Amino acid sequence: MKFQMMYALICALSLSNAQQITMGKSEYEVAIFLYDGVELLDFGGPGEVFGATEGFHTYTVSVDGKPLTAQGFVQIVPEYSINNAPDPDIVVYPGGGALATSQDPDVLQWIHKQVARGALQMSVCTGARILAAAGLLDGLQVTTWHGFTEKLQEMVPNAQVLENTRFVDNGAVLTTAGVSAGIDGALRVVERLKGKDVALATAHYMEYDKWDPQDGFLAYRNPLIQMIQEQGVINALSGPDLPAFYEGEMKDLAIQFAMDQNYPEAEAILQLVTKAYPYSVTTFAALSQVFASQDKYSPLTEEALFELLKEGKLDEAIDAYHQARKIYPSWVMFREGYMNWAGYRLLQKEQFQDAIRLFTLNAEAYPGSPNVWDSLAEAYLKSGDKTNALVNYRKALQLDPDMESAVKAVETINKGL
Repeated sequence: MKFQMMYALICALSLSNAQQITMGKSEYEVAIFLYDGVELLDFGGPGEVFGATEGFHTYTVSVDGKPLTAQGFVQIVPEYSINNAPDPDIVVYPGGGALATSQDPDVLQWIHKQVARGALQMSVCTGARILAAAGLLDGLQVTTWHGFTEKLQEMVPNAQVLENTRFVDNGAVLTTAGVSAGIDGALRVVERLKGKDVALATAHYMEYDKWDPQDGFLAYRNPLIQMIQEQGVINALSGPDLPAFYEGEMKDLAIQFAMDQNYPEAEAILQLVTKAYPYSVTTFAALSQVFASQDKYSPLTEEALFELLKEGKLDEAIDAYHQARKIYPSWVMFREGYMNWAGYRLLQKEQFQDAIRLFTLNAEAYPGSPNVWDSLAEAYLKSGDKTNALVNYRKALQLDPDMESAVKAVETINKGL
């Protein structure tokens, strides 16, 4: 009882400042907590969502990192134990035989650590038992597997357990109904963090087009969105010390303003988002569309840029990027990984000079990434230009002295000179 009281106090303090570690990020660490008897789809569904969405790195963790059996027949070796796992931004607790796990003091202590850091906690199915034991569901509206609702209500009498609800989003805590509903809950997390457009793209990739965000219940609303709804966009955004926000939730709000033809308000919101999330290609694409609706110069979207590249119009694509950066110096038109992929496609076709041009453009856009310089160096090397290859490998090593590919390449080039 003493531990639970202490834990409840810590939770109250941390949840009042919840999700600060996840706001302002473009990359998220997702820990999927496993235990013996865990349900396959409970963790496989969310794992597929986060694994298929750019910006999420997913890994598995258990109490001790030892092999375990999922659903009685699948052997799994977790990547980490709770003692050596990377600090997560999001933790997923699947259902199954969660009773023993929910009573493990080491597990509860680990949850306590993650909550204190501000990590988002998500349960699937009877995984809600674990969050209940940790004191995270007190006073909330929550959901779980239909066969566990009565038991969960007994466990947390001051919570409201909702039936026939795919997920309930409380901001710092998100619970889902049984098994397949974990997919819906994970898509909701993607929607909040990255935007509905990104979540829908992931759902389409998974052929889960039945996903309907309205099937869940949102008990969470960002304070800044509340301010905008109460005060209007201009008044709300003119004040100092604005509340933190997720890219997705504010981008979706701006898109709604644009759909209502309130373009100046939509632009003001998106400009704010680009400052908080300066590498969000989807937010810049939304801003471009809002510019076009106001007859302003609108840079190409990433999709339009890559259509030019597919058509072999490299000059036009590169000029479009430079024109956008000339008018809007901080504009982000494409993702580093996508441009790298395009460069390697050309490299595979032995179109070395065109590949070099794309890798150079990528290095211009992402000069702080050792990977772009490494790729540019590789293109020079394959073209036979060892001098420029060496120059760019050294740039990669200045950013990441332990980059193995660059280290080996420099050694090989130096031996041949």
